[in-house]
Amino acid sequence: MRSIRASIPLVLPFSSFKLILIQENKTNMRPDQRWFPTNRVSRAAWFENFTVQFAAVAPTLGFTQSEVDAVAADNAVVQFAASAINLLGSQMTGARGFERSILLGLNNGAQPHFPEYAVPAPPPMVNAGIFERLERLVRRIRVAAGYNPSVGALLGIIRTTNRIADPQSYVPTLKVTPDAGPYTFNVRCPIKSFNGFIVSYRRNPEASWQTTNTYFRSPAAVSIIPTQPGISEQLSVRVRMVKGNDPVSEYSQSAVVTVNP
Repeated sequence: MRSIRASIPLVLPFSSFKLILIQENKTNMRPDQRWFPTNRVSRAAWFENFTVQFAAVAPTLGFTQSEVDAVAADNAVVQFAASAINLLGSQMTGARGFERSILLGLNNGAQPHFPEYAVPAPPPMVNAGIFERLERLVRRIRVAAGYNPSVGALLGIIRTTNRIADPQSYVPTLKVTPDAGPYTFNVRCPIKSFNGFIVSYRRNPEASWQTTNTYFRSPAAVSIIPTQPGISEQLSVRVRMVKGNDPVSEYSQSAVVTVNP
């Protein structure tokens, strides 16, 4: 005889349902941003340094070679993802520039070339959860018997604030993307304890840089006057931080962007 209880649907009380939602939402674990960078390029650079330094200090902190190898495997995937995504982004920008040029360019005999695509081969893949593994590892490092502030500084895990101790030697980071407006690009740059940043650009393959304005908010939309209206242009972009109206920091590394008509 069929059990009556088996045919009754399971109904959870609201409190249990709420608990399940809370547990399911805990899937975006990120390392503490007081020591871990927030943009992809800086994170990759940080992870590379951490991997090298952790391999050097791991024995004195009581970590095993298998734990060192696990960090190296995670780092290989981090480096691959950063380089592949940046490359694909540049290629997509180039593809859009080709589309605009071939469709909207002047009928003057010019033949735009579609960009060639190339993606680096991925390394051996690791399980999901690199950030969670990193956060848990850093917690273990901080309570290890051999840990001290010098080791923390070496690994890049000392908690800091947005206050910049030496503004003159600070190297800002930036992210540049094309804007929907004609011959316009967007610049994202963490302002931290500065007042803003100056944007400079160079038309590739020219050698001279041109300075635009000082921007006090990020992101900043920057427009240029085209050399040949109707033709896309590739630019190198860099920033420098300012205090008041005076530039005080080093220049950032340059980033490449294609602006379209």
